[in-house]
Amino acid sequence: MLFLRNIHHSVITLLFLFLCSLSVSSQAANKETFKPFVLAEQTNISMADAQEKVAQQIQQSPFTLVAEYSPYDDAHIYVITSDELKSLASEAQYGGFAAPQRISITLVNNQIQIAYTNPVYMQHIGWIFKAIDL
Repeated sequence: MLFLRNIHHSVITLLFLFLCSLSVSSQAANKETFKPFVLAEQTNISMADAQEKVAQQIQQSPFTLVAEYSPYDDAHIYVITSDELKSLASEAQYGGFAAPQRISITLVNNQIQIAYTNPVYMQHIGWIFKAIDL
């Protein structure tokens, strides 16, 4: 009788652990995932045309161009900021990391990819504490 009771206890324990693992998996699946970069566009235009397009969009936006550089062939980075980002950055301990935003243009598999740093990601990792209204 003790033998059956131990088996019964083991089965209950395994069933409980299994249900807990399903609950954890379900909760993990429901959580929204944030990535540090957002792929804004993939296109077949040239690198020069992509740089011109992005530079024009920056000029027409409320952002200020802080710097630009090419870390390697087939890659160009624009660093931008705004008064709102600088204000938000001043309110958090590591907010300085959020003030400069990057826009990258890279050639990947014969396609131009335009991407930018994700300010919502930075909000969730604690670099910015207020809601971002860009």
